[in-house]
Amino acid sequence: MALTQEFKEAVSENRIVKVRIMLKDSMLVDPSFKQFEEMLEYTIKEIPDIFEEHDGEELLNDPSLWNESYLNDQMVSLITNFSEKRIKLLKKMVQTLYKSKISLNENTNSSKNESMSSEKKLGIGITVSGIIITLAGIISFKHPITIIGSVIAILGIIKLITNSKEVC
Repeated sequence: MALTQEFKEAVSENRIVKVRIMLKDSMLVDPSFKQFEEMLEYTIKEIPDIFEEHDGEELLNDPSLWNESYLNDQMVSLITNFSEKRIKLLKKMVQTLYKSKISLNENTNSSKNESMSSEKKLGIGITVSGIIITLAGIISFKHPITIIGSVIAILGIIKLITNSKEVC
């Protein structure tokens, strides 16, 4: 898997929040975590202190308690507390909650898997991030966060639309 130029630039410019968002999004775009691992390896070489100590939040390790809402909460928390403990939890959650998507991807022809461009994946990731941030802003009654999240989601949608027009 090739790293996008946008990701490499974010890492080289030490844009920690953007790098964390892109890493987080890759977990949802590619639940096999191959893309995440490649991106993380590249990041660690350039930004060795990308990880933080876990903030002490008690994480739910019981799979029967996991749902989309808790996954989204933890994805948002990962941006502000990029801890290895939280990443391990998120990987387990994604594998559990998206089990059918993972097995579908494994059973699909590899050429079909490669047909989604990295630009489209990036657009989806940006859109999902924007939606999650918007929801976090709404829930916390923080209007600036809601606005920023909405803008990010709109930018992701624009990227998706632009990408789809290039394909046609």
